[in-house]
Amino acid sequence: VKLGSVRWLTHFRVNSRQVECYGRGRVFLAGDACHCHSPLGGQGMNMGFQDAKNLAWKLALAIQCGGPTSSLLTSYESERKTMETKLLTGIERAQEVVSSRNPVIFFMRGRGQRLANMLTFLQPAAVALLAQQAWSYRKSSISMEHWERPVPTCFPITSICPAGGYRRRQNLHRWLATRIHAGDRVPDVSLPGGQHL
Repeated sequence: VKLGSVRWLTHFRVNSRQVECYGRGRVFLAGDACHCHSPLGGQGMNMGFQDAKNLAWKLALAIQCGGPTSSLLTSYESERKTMETKLLTGIERAQEVVSSRNPVIFFMRGRGQRLANMLTFLQPAAVALLAQQAWSYRKSSISMEHWERPVPTCFPITSICPAGGYRRRQNLHRWLATRIHAGDRVPDVSLPGGQHL
């Protein structure tokens, strides 16, 4: 490619903004109406899809119930805004690193890409984070765990898991096992033929 005469030259400024309120009264915002940021990482469309998905089922349930349930609809803002604030902060930091002219950062940037290809055990976690599948709504006001902790005694192991007792075995599993919590994304289900749902 040969450069010719420049007809138009301008600066590209990366804006990173987020609205103060995602919904008020009967008006709700989603997607690009809520946030704008650098195209780095390709998070814009994913964020918009997640906003729409989160809001759609809540609106549908409110309509089925015959009117808005305020706690349900206000949870949209608390869930999405908190998560997107963290994402926007991460995108801003990444943009600063990518556009930095510092020679040390420039040197490390090239090496970091090669190192990321070698650390294959980190790739599934990175993909889940970028695809926004690793995020959780555990701390949402509408996420509730329904299980009972055993009453503490002088012998804690017997109170957690005595001989027999379905409820106590269940509590032990909830404390020690990796499990789905209220507010987590439902994991993929393997289907016959190697497909996933």
